[in-house]
Amino acid sequence: MLPPAVRRRAYGFVLLLAALILAAADPRAQPAAAGAAVAADADVQGAVRLFTAWLEGQLLYRHLPGVAVGVVADQQLVWSRGFGFADVAQKTPMTPQTRFRMASHSKLFTATAVMQLREQGTLRLDDPVAKYLPWFRVKRAADEDPEITIEELLTHSSGLPREAGSPNARRRSRPRRAGSTRTWPTRWPGWSWRR
Repeated sequence: MLPPAVRRRAYGFVLLLAALILAAADPRAQPAAAGAAVAADADVQGAVRLFTAWLEGQLLYRHLPGVAVGVVADQQLVWSRGFGFADVAQKTPMTPQTRFRMASHSKLFTATAVMQLREQGTLRLDDPVAKYLPWFRVKRAADEDPEITIEELLTHSSGLPREAGSPNARRRSRPRRAGSTRTWPTRWPGWSWRR
């Protein structure tokens, strides 16, 4: 991990680039014209050069294969670029169009959307998931086990296996520290537990 001063400087570069792009955007301009005007601004071009140099250094320093970056101003993509490689072995360059596995990145957006629906009264967190996704059926361990709720999905307490569909999804134990293992329950607090 980088020292705090270096991390602050790195975040500062990113914020500087975003601030310059946002400051250069004319809110009265048409969306397509605004993006072109922002990209042509001399301060933005300088910030892009500075950011590019910093990011290329980070790729080398951290031994990262590649990164794709995009900056959005007023709901418009105003700058994007790939750095490094999408596939190091094949020397395939990273581009803004390179596809990535979403992994946990979608959790924030999903949770935000669910909470907005809750605030609007469209759903309740204690509603069963199957109420909104009829195809979502999970075989219960016992007849008296309740259905999985929206809240349990959001808090990762539903008892579903991690990374469903992956080879590790069926593993019942994982190392906790050298020489020991812990068996993880398939059901969590709030559910009846039988041995």
